[in-house]
Order: sequence, then structure tokens, then C-alpha cells
Amino acid sequence: MSNKKIFIGIGCGLILIIAAILSIVGFIISGLYYAATSNEEFSCAMELAQKNDAVVEILGSDISHGFFVLPQITIEGSKREVYLTIPVSGSKSSGKILVSSYRDNFRDNFLATFEVDEKQIPIHKGTFPCGK
Repeated sequence: MSNKKIFIGIGCGLILIIAAILSIVGFIISGLYYAATSNEEFSCAMELAQKNDAVVEILGSDISHGFFVLPQITIEGSKREVYLTIPVSGSKSSGKILVSSYRDNFRDNFLATFEVDEKQIPIHKGTFPCGK
């Protein structure tokens, strides 16, 4: 067997290994993205922001979320604690929505704030406002 065939075999093997690793990393990233954007608090915060006049005035129309949503979600029995940082943008500007939510059988707190240029605009403070 010549050296050329050995190098071709090794090269093909390395390409397959790299492709497998990239596929695994891609599945992990897409799973994390799905988990970060497929929860009640995320959906509720986006809905509230899109209906808030002050947020719409700053961002403009067509408000959408960015890719790098930073979640911290804890679910233990009836306790649900969620903290999210959601990058958002519109036709005029961009900013982020900060969400802090705590729900259990006895308490229900939901705080959503829009932040742009170190200025914070309250979106909602009180009980969880979206369908339970």
C-alpha cells in the first residue's frame, strides 16, 4: 500500500470525525436554543413587549428576538423560577428584555423590563399576566 492511499484514508477518516463532532455540537446548540425560547415566560415577555407602546416607539415595528437568549430555568415540583435575558430588535433600534419570574402554589411574581442604552422601561410587574 502506498503512502498516498494511507493519507487519503486518514484524511477521509478525519473529515468524518469532524463532521460527526460538528453534528453533535449543532444538535446541542439547537436543543439549548429551543429550551430557551419554548417556555411560557419567554413567550409572555415577547408578547408584552410587542404590545408596549414605549418599547414599540424605541424599537420600531417588527420586534423580534435575537439568537443568544440567556436562560436560567429551575423547575422543582410546583416551584418554577425563570430568569431570562432576551436580545430584541426592531426596525429602529435594539435592546434586551430582562425577565424574572417565580411561581409556585402560593406565590406568583413576574417582572419584565426593557433595557436600552442603560435605560430601563418597565413592561410588567405583578402576577404572571399570560394564560396559566
